[in-house]
Amino acid sequence: MTSGASIVAPTSVTASSAPTAVPAVTPTLGAVGASAAASGTFESTVYPYSITLPAGVATRNWHAATRMWNGEIARSVGPYDDQNGSVDGALFIFGTAWTKDLAAFTSFVSRMCGAPTSVRSIELAGEFAGVGATVIQQVCTGVPVVRVLLVRGGLGLVINLEPNPGFEKTGPDDLLAWLGGLGWRGS
Repeated sequence: MTSGASIVAPTSVTASSAPTAVPAVTPTLGAVGASAAASGTFESTVYPYSITLPAGVATRNWHAATRMWNGEIARSVGPYDDQNGSVDGALFIFGTAWTKDLAAFTSFVSRMCGAPTSVRSIELAGEFAGVGATVIQQVCTGVPVVRVLLVRGGLGLVINLEPNPGFEKTGPDDLLAWLGGLGWRGS
């Protein structure tokens, strides 16, 4: 695995089947930049992150979210997600205001598709050194998904990959490697 993330120790999370209310809080957002730079760096116009994917990973231009996710059941294409295609599959990033911990956020997100088939705790590297995250794998309406979840600055962020056929095994590790290009604006 490259510098994006390192696996710490597996944990298990039990998803609640009852919907959880989204806390009403405004995350601390830094300055919001343009949606894409010539360097290949995408800066979200809704969420306080940027990401630079390795050369050759993105298969199309980024499509920026137009609003924050409000906790509804997330679909592949929604006004709340920043979207791109990758060599491994569809990449969607979305988030919501969040004041609880990562375990509560993991449970909240897990409810969208039922119990995860895999759960791993990781620590991110680079600008996120020491920030814990959870990787869950689920099957949503017959489609495998890999989600990296993190909580920072009053925001719960979901980095979601829907692997193309044949990339179900390599997609999760590739997604973690791509997180080496993840940046954050604000606190």
